[in-house]
Amino acid sequence: KNQDIFTSSGHWHIYGCHFIAQNISSPCIVLDHPRMEDFENEVRKGYDYVGISSLTPNMDDCLRMFEVVRRVSPKSKTIFGGFAGYHFSQYYSPEEQNKWVDYLAYGIEGLHLMRQLSGDPIDGPIHAHFWPLCAYAIPWLDRYPSRQSATLYISVGCHHGCDFCTTTAQFGGKRIELLSPREAVEEIRLIRKKWPEVQSFQIMEEDSSWWVDYWQEFKRLIADDPDFRLDSYESFWAASIGGFAQWDDPDDWARLGLTNTFIGFESKFASSEGYDKRLGDTDRITQDLHKRGIANTGGFMLGFDFHDRQNIFEDIEWMVSLKPTSLQASCITPYPGTPLFDRLMEEGRIRPFKWETVSFYGGGFVPKNFHFHELHNLITYTDRQLYET
Repeated sequence: KNQDIFTSSGHWHIYGCHFIAQNISSPCIVLDHPRMEDFENEVRKGYDYVGISSLTPNMDDCLRMFEVVRRVSPKSKTIFGGFAGYHFSQYYSPEEQNKWVDYLAYGIEGLHLMRQLSGDPIDGPIHAHFWPLCAYAIPWLDRYPSRQSATLYISVGCHHGCDFCTTTAQFGGKRIELLSPREAVEEIRLIRKKWPEVQSFQIMEEDSSWWVDYWQEFKRLIADDPDFRLDSYESFWAASIGGFAQWDDPDDWARLGLTNTFIGFESKFASSEGYDKRLGDTDRITQDLHKRGIANTGGFMLGFDFHDRQNIFEDIEWMVSLKPTSLQASCITPYPGTPLFDRLMEEGRIRPFKWETVSFYGGGFVPKNFHFHELHNLITYTDRQLYET
């Protein structure tokens, strides 16, 4: 956003569908971002079940896809999951839900349902292997970037309980581990053997920095291993200040091959407003990362109820002073089914909205101390301040 010709693009995958396909015995076809025509042609084959997983701004497209299923394969049962499926389940009445969907399958219960329908043991072993590779580039430099980055799903869910977080809500405030440290190491070895050119690994879990003992064991397992030489292996974490604050030796981050991290800074004031994952010395931790050559993308949100027309500029100045390598500046966004959405609904602060706006920049939210267009202008102002500084 606001990067003009330097906006990168790439290909990413809806891993939940691949995860389910790996963990049921029934034959299963995964369509990754299908065109509507391709989707309809596949559905005409008459599947027993057709499941859709998506991010929330695509909700209207998902509902059209379910209408296609009802029209061309009326005997197929429909299943809705992922972020969009969770928000659908929380926003629409049961009567409306039944028009499109026969089953809802979000959180770890999504896998349990699919195993039940497949006749498999619900509590059987969980597999998480060989996800499709990803790539990113600036389009006018490389229009079709080849495989660059592999993905490891270490866990799903999150225990932090932030009131705006759908991950916490749909997984019931729990973290569910999918790979042990030893299994993660072996998975990376398998990927490097199959695709030697892949050096970058995206570690997918809500907050890797929080699980110090896990990564200390991982570090012990990769010590002196040629597959993990730091000139040929790098990893990306989603993290938090509260997580990094638990580490005794910041050099361990570099020893793990960490070269990039997304940190949910949220706001300078977040730690005093009940967001525990923000507890820690932010200035010191960001400096410790940068001293070790570890890039950080900051997640920064405007429009909290504690923001007013004075302290919001103090917050922006603080964010810029941290010198993030890159920044995701956005609005606080209430997603259906989160405590934030429920509270704002009770306060009459959710207006009618289009699903395509339920992203980090919309969703019918009525800010307490601002007009909504002011927050969009402040996002642009934040980007400009970061650029000029």
